[in-house]
Amino acid sequence: MKQESMMIVELWDLVRDSIPASQRLDVAISFLKTFEEYGFDSKDMQDITDEDLYLKRAYDDLYHEDDEEEEDDDYGYDGDDD
Repeated sequence: MKQESMMIVELWDLVRDSIPASQRLDVAISFLKTFEEYGFDSKDMQDITDEDLYLKRAYDDLYHEDDEEEEDDDYGYDGDDD
């Protein structure tokens, strides 16, 4: 696991139990957005998806759509510029 992911998981473990279950996904999303604002790359954070359900769902909500958009951008491209 990358150091970035380890730090996120360790900090999340410290605060998770003090967050009401109904708010954990929203807080996890905000948590990941904050790390991204401070320069963490989403690909470096991918390891967190194996560590906690809320972090996995937050990661998927934030970054899975980006992966789909990249795939859509290539859809139908035949490499011919004519």
